[in-house]
Amino acid sequence: MLDGTVAPMAVLVQPMLTARVGGVMFGTDPVAGRADRMLVSAVRGGPDRLVGGEQA
Repeated sequence: MLDGTVAPMAVLVQPMLTARVGGVMFGTDPVAGRADRMLVSAVRGGPDRLVGGEQA
């Protein structure tokens, strides 16, 4: 907190699952700039390969 007091903090630890399919969803199409449609990109496995540019 801004006044120097200690604020309580909660921590949640969850196991990571092995994904069969992972991806990214955009609420607005980032390529066309259209807000009237969404864009979903997905790959087999986790989304890290997609986000990292390893797979398109």
